[in-house]
Formats: sequence, C-alpha cells, structure tokens
Amino acid sequence: MNGKKWVKIWFFIVITIIPFIVVLNFFIDPLWFFTHSHRLNTLQVDFDERLQKSIKLKYSQDLNNIDTLLMGSSRTTYYDQNKFGNLRVFNFAFSSAYPAEYKDYINYAKSLKKGEFSNVILGLDFYGCGKNKEKNEKPDYLLDLKRDWSYILSHYTSLDATRYSLTNIFRSIANRAGGRSYDRNNVVIADRQNVKKVEKRAFSRSRTYWKNLEYNENYSKILKELKIQNPRSNFIVYTTPLSQPFLKVLYGDKKLKEYYFRWIKDMVTVFGKIYFFTLPSKLSENYAIYSKDGDHYYPDATQNISNIIAGRQNIKGFGVVITSDNIDQFLVNLEDQVKNYDLNHTLK
Repeated sequence: MNGKKWVKIWFFIVITIIPFIVVLNFFIDPLWFFTHSHRLNTLQVDFDERLQKSIKLKYSQDLNNIDTLLMGSSRTTYYDQNKFGNLRVFNFAFSSAYPAEYKDYINYAKSLKKGEFSNVILGLDFYGCGKNKEKNEKPDYLLDLKRDWSYILSHYTSLDATRYSLTNIFRSIANRAGGRSYDRNNVVIADRQNVKKVEKRAFSRSRTYWKNLEYNENYSKILKELKIQNPRSNFIVYTTPLSQPFLKVLYGDKKLKEYYFRWIKDMVTVFGKIYFFTLPSKLSENYAIYSKDGDHYYPDATQNISNIIAGRQNIKGFGVVITSDNIDQFLVNLEDQVKNYDLNHTLK
C-alpha cells in the first residue's frame, strides 16, 4: 500500500472518529458544561471534583438561586445540597480538600455570583488541621475557565473525556455508582458496602490515617482569613463524624488527642459556635451501617446532620453544639469521655 492510500485511510479515520468522540462527550457531558440529563448519563464519575464543580458553577448552575456555599472534603460531598431546609445550597466540596484551599474556591464562586453568599457552610475534618498537605497555590483552571466553544471543544475532543463518558454510560446502564457517583444535579449517589468489609476497612484505615499528622500552626489563621474575606457571609460550621475504630486510635494517642482538643479550641475561638459531630455518637457506634469505611458516611446518615443544621432535628445522640460560652465545660466533660472511652460507649 502506497503512502497516498495510507494518508487517505488516516484522514478518513480522523474525520470519522473525532466527530464521534465530540458528539459522544457532548451527549454524556462528563465535565458538567451542560444541564441535559438522560438514561445514559444519570450517574457521573467524580474524576476531578475541583474542576467539574468549577465548570458547573460557571456554565450550568444558576447562581441567582443559590444563597449558600457548602465547602468540605470528600466526606462533605455525601451531603445532599437540597436537604438544608430553606437554604439554597451549592455543594462545592471536593476530595482531599484542606481549609487552605477554600479561599480561592469561595472567591471564584463569588466572582461568578458578583457578590457574597448569604451563608457559607464549612464541613471541617480533623485531618484538615494537619500541615503536611497544606495547599496554597491557586488552581490554573480558576484563572483559565473561558465561556467559549473552543474551550469546551478542547476538553471534549480528548480521549480522557471519552473514557469518563464511557464509564458514565456503563454506570448509568448498570445503575451502579462504582462506590460514589453524582447525578446531574450535583448530588452524590453511593453504593452500599458489605458490613463486614466496612468494619475491616475502618479498622485498617484508622491504624494508618493520621500516622504523619502534625498540627498546622496556621490553622486558626486560615479560618480567620475566611471570615475576614467574607464579612457579609454567615458561617455555619460543623465537624464530620468518625467511627469507633478512628476515635479509639485518636483517643489512645497522646499527640493526636492533644491536637484534637486544640482543633476544637481553634474552631470555636474563630467562629464562636460549631456543630460538633466528631465524638462518640449514634453515627460512630453504628458506623458499619452508616458509613462505607469508617469516616465517609452515606447520604442517609449525613441527612441527620443536615437536618440538625437546618433546625429540623435535635442534635442529642448525634453531637453537641459548642459555643464560646460552654466550651470550657464541654472540654472538661469530653476529657472524662476520652479517659473512659471503649468500643461500647455511646453519647448520652
């Protein structure tokens, strides 16, 4: 076969495959540029929530109907943004998030809304007080996102996008979330895990999760800067629950326990009030049912916390409201709990 025939064949392949790839990616929309929904894209893989949610905010989210941002890590992605009472929430949480990152993402959302949000809900994790993975650089795509077709085409001619589209098709047809997926409205769908596997995974993860944790001396400063840069926003702060295996390790390690108490003090000092769920509770006790691995809790479990924040459910049995007025007594009581903690302990 001579060179000209090879060129013709490759040209035919290119003009055939590339349009197919573009049409497929536009149809499935794995990067959330559009709002269309159908049988083949009902479950969306979360390959880069930072990018996906930033794109959704810019291209396919009506910010006029949003008055509240929800920020947090992967644990907070499981919270249904539609379940916070009268608050109109956009869940801007993403995997492996640290508080040092929130400033840039909140500012980005404010630039699109052209003003501050009435509320910012912060889901804070104990690991977030660590300094080992603090992130300070602004993501490139918060600067580069452009509202034009060339930008969209640059993503939807890629093989990576095609791979995610095919994954979304498979998950949607099979109706399996692959552990965790999103629907087209930014709500997480999670597959339930076998209880025995959850217990085993929680035990294993709890033994290594905080192995190298060192307290971030700038933690309090980072939280204060969030308040200073958003003076018109009401901050609603809660902490994410942990299972018995995680709490057992946390309470049994002198250094971690010291960090734990410091973490509580820093949060209350900055915000004045927090909803505190990182303690023995119904959620920690029944973690094998309520969570997938001991620290990521299913949407039906996080619904309890959303209801509490919205004032629709009593916090008793799930957590405690800590304020500047009651923190000293709370810490005294918590110290007694920690000393006497065992696997059968439940918050009364």
